[in-house]
Amino acid sequence: MNPRADRANRIVLALLGFVLLVAGAAGIAAGLFLFGNDALLPAEATTFIAANHSWFWPAVVAAAVLLALLGLLWVTAQLASDRVSRLELASDPAAGSTMLLTRAILDAVGNEIADYAGVWRATARLTGRPAHPRLVLKVTVEPGADLGAVRRQVESEAIAHVRMALETDIQVRLEFTVAGGTPVRAVS
Repeated sequence: MNPRADRANRIVLALLGFVLLVAGAAGIAAGLFLFGNDALLPAEATTFIAANHSWFWPAVVAAAVLLALLGLLWVTAQLASDRVSRLELASDPAAGSTMLLTRAILDAVGNEIADYAGVWRATARLTGRPAHPRLVLKVTVEPGADLGAVRRQVESEAIAHVRMALETDIQVRLEFTVAGGTPVRAVS
């Protein structure tokens, strides 16, 4: 996922969690009569609600439905993926079109890189839009592997093969991790 979206999600969820925590604590405190023996709402509020019940409760329901829809929209945005699963390689109205399921090429490039000396494992995925995909390669190298040599081999062989197969100068994000270590990113 997008780091900016991740940060925004964390901030919104932290604020929402704080508001709900305070509201829950206030509800428990009111239920235990820590605010006194008075009603939960002041008399003015209950009088107002009783006098305007014909529109007040429908407005509360409408607000609840709106919040539920916003929550549903947020959840569907979280589940959305920017992965590209199909690419249209050629399109000619007279002859038809050629579609490529990207899983085939991604498995091939991942397996090719995994066979390089010093590589423990490799995965590949396409992100973005089908018209302008981006190849993301995650390569885990063995401790002590020559990272520069592995990178040169990935760039000169695997990435070149993908670009030749797709007939495009696709943008690539290359992420290296030393087995048991932290990721290091390089953009090609």
